[in-house]
Amino acid sequence: MIFYHLPKDGEDTELKAVLYWIYGGSFLRGVASKFYYSPDYLIEEDIVVVTVNYRLGALGFLALQHQNATGNAGLKDQNLGLRWVRDNIAKFGGDPNKVTIAGVGAGSVSVGYHILSEKSKGLFRSSILMNGVPLNNWAFSTSEDIARKAYELAKELGSTATNDDEFLKFYYQVDVESLTRTVTNSTQIDIPLTPTLENPNFGPGWFITKCVLQLFGNHNRGPYMIGYNNDETITFAEKLEDIRYYINESVPLISEFKRGKPEMLDIEKDITNASIYKIIKELEYVAPIDFTQKLLTNFNDSIYYYRYDFGYNKSLHDIIDHFDIDGETRADEIKMIFYSELFQVNPKENNSMTLLQRRMTRLWTNFVKYGNPTPDGTNDPLLNIVWPDSRKSGEMLWLNDDLSVHDRYKSVIIDVAEVLLEFFSTELTMKRYNLPLFSVFLLFDWSLAAEFSPVIETTKGPVKGLVLTSIRESKKYHSYRGIPYGKPPVGYLRFRAPVEVDPWTEEFDATKDGPICPQIYKETFVGQEDCLNLNVYTPQVTFHLFIT
Repeated sequence: MIFYHLPKDGEDTELKAVLYWIYGGSFLRGVASKFYYSPDYLIEEDIVVVTVNYRLGALGFLALQHQNATGNAGLKDQNLGLRWVRDNIAKFGGDPNKVTIAGVGAGSVSVGYHILSEKSKGLFRSSILMNGVPLNNWAFSTSEDIARKAYELAKELGSTATNDDEFLKFYYQVDVESLTRTVTNSTQIDIPLTPTLENPNFGPGWFITKCVLQLFGNHNRGPYMIGYNNDETITFAEKLEDIRYYINESVPLISEFKRGKPEMLDIEKDITNASIYKIIKELEYVAPIDFTQKLLTNFNDSIYYYRYDFGYNKSLHDIIDHFDIDGETRADEIKMIFYSELFQVNPKENNSMTLLQRRMTRLWTNFVKYGNPTPDGTNDPLLNIVWPDSRKSGEMLWLNDDLSVHDRYKSVIIDVAEVLLEFFSTELTMKRYNLPLFSVFLLFDWSLAAEFSPVIETTKGPVKGLVLTSIRESKKYHSYRGIPYGKPPVGYLRFRAPVEVDPWTEEFDATKDGPICPQIYKETFVGQEDCLNLNVYTPQVTFHLFIT
């Protein structure tokens, strides 16, 4: 029995704008589950939300000099998910021509790569980059470096291979837990496997083949929203000696570059006299984001630039890690647009935090719907501000107790870092020195509702979901979770670009989260390789049913 959605008289039949969310987690961890990314706030602003699972660690980013393991499988998973959205989202009430891709941390970096890859052309119209860009030096590996790491990893796992064919055969046979655990434990400082350049001679399956700086100008166009957290590094700063590692690595780079440049003689003095957190924040995170904003201004696209500067006693580092540091963590912005019990926040309270939640949700969803976060200017009483297009001026919206517009944040560290970025990125010798992003997820079945959503006939088969109710305004919406979009990437498909899932005829149960991709959570292996699934949440709740 199949249910088809037919609009009733007077029903809102306009397709709604879509937010396609890519989770962060240093390319090692992350989930698209409803426990962590519940769409309640966004649904209340009348958009469709899609969250996608993609391969992580070695399964997502291992690369050999081999046509069947060229790297970037995780990015290609995200791309296939976008293609699924293009082909199916209208059936869920979403407009395939109004898709905005967004992410945080490594998810934001992924958004940046989709902007730069011609493979994602036409799959989205706007993008939101939150705390990460491809120019972050932890977000990219040269093809030589990542292949070397793949060989070292194989040796650590017991391989005696001597060529790429043998290495790949070995990797096909390694059990997934050993592979995942070894990659995750390979270092506490560096992110072991990341996006990389692929050799186009290996065939048409590549995702990115040129240096990031060479791709600006041929990129997928805006509008863009881009910004950073005022305290980017706190979740990375698990040990003081780790921070000192950054300093020891960064200062020699600056020293090397400044030789013969008298105007830069005081840089080391300025750096060593600054607080170590300020150094890492500006050198490792703010500068690459600021430089990306400047690169985008060379083209005629709107750019909305922000700085998140709101701290409160339930910031993520207080809830989970109890850091004795004032400020925010990278994940703190997530709680403003996604609901989760993890954040221990009652969204129905009236306080400065819930006010900022409502404001940020309105800004983000306005951008998704209109390409402009303040289309009504000061006529919106919730916002009462115009967020200016930053372009060359670099004007920023500061997100804190009050919304306010400021000039671009400047410092000598950022100035030097941006010069270094251009130099080292062009030469493809940029070093990477970063800690894995601490990502929290819990594997619970969120579904407590008994009311089923109508069955939707996707291009691959029928899916059945649930009717749920949003936490703040008690708005009903449809939830379809764990929908497969790719074949299980196992056997010879391990490390390769994803393949579309085979069709099915029986109703697929999309009432609960699907499997997550393999990863290590608090020293425990979780997930499975058959993890290429996504979730769709839609506010279309009034259905007239035609039954066959």
